[in-house]
Amino acid sequence: MATEVSVMPAATSSSIHVRCEPEQVYEFVSTPDNWVGTHPVTAAVTAAGAGVCRQSAGEGTRWTELIHDPDGAEPFAVEWVVVVAEPGRRWVIATDRLRVPGLHCRITYTFTAAGGGCDFRRDMTSALPDEATARLYGDALRDPASHDACLANVKTALEG
Repeated sequence: MATEVSVMPAATSSSIHVRCEPEQVYEFVSTPDNWVGTHPVTAAVTAAGAGVCRQSAGEGTRWTELIHDPDGAEPFAVEWVVVVAEPGRRWVIATDRLRVPGLHCRITYTFTAAGGGCDFRRDMTSALPDEATARLYGDALRDPASHDACLANVKTALEG
C-alpha cells in the first residue's frame, strides 16, 4: 500500500516601489552576481558556465547560491534553476533542495510599471516534506524580514 506524503506549505511575500523601469529592475534582480551584497543571507554565487552569474539568467539557467544561515549554523549551498523568464514582467526560480532534500522552494519575482517606476514583488513558497522539517525551518521560511531587506537593498542599488 502506497503511503501518501503530507507536504506543509510555507509562504512569504515582500514588495516595494523602485523608481526605475521594470526592465531595469528585472535585469538587476535576475543577475545572480547582484545577489551578493543585496540579499542579507547570500554569501556567494557560482555556476559551471563562464559568465553565467554576471548576466540576466534565462529559462533553464542553473547556478548555486551559498547561503549564510541566519541562525549561525554552517552555510549551505542551494542550486537554483530559472523556470520562467519574462523580461520586465516575471522571473521564477526553483529548487528541490533548500538546505535539505525534499524541501522545495519557488520564488516568483513580479515587475509592474506603476507611478513612474516599478512595483517590485517577491513571493516565496516552500513545500516542507514532513513535520520535522516544518518544525526546524517553517518559521524562518515564513519570516519576511530578510526578504524585505533584500528588496530595500535592490531599491537602494538601483536608485543610488
